[in-house]
Amino acid sequence: MKATWPEFLSISELLQGLTPPSDPDFAGAYDAFLYYTRLAEQIDETDLPQVLDWAARTAEQVGAIGPLPTLLGQLAYRGLAHLKNEAVRKSLAGLILRHVPELSQRLFVSPEEAASYASCEHTDLRPNSIRTT
Repeated sequence: MKATWPEFLSISELLQGLTPPSDPDFAGAYDAFLYYTRLAEQIDETDLPQVLDWAARTAEQVGAIGPLPTLLGQLAYRGLAHLKNEAVRKSLAGLILRHVPELSQRLFVSPEEAASYASCEHTDLRPNSIRTT
């Protein structure tokens, strides 16, 4: 993905490739892509409704830790910056409504928080294979 995003993949193609890892205790290139590309910041406002709808569907399939839940939180946080856009508002509301029953996951993750997760400052939130303690 790193070699193809954003130059060669459409947002739809990217979202099809973003799936929960088969082994959540393994950290590899996929995790690094999700943690370090600052993907949420690269999404155009026009694509945010589609991405937030995808995030709402995906939130039901992932646990509370790892790079994918962190990305979902970053996307929700990005949606907050575009509340004047009606389509973004509706999609963000859908994500929130699907997410509220669980509340075990962080719903909004700022870029600073995501960076601290990636740097293992929050070791309790990272998979076992990369804990520092």
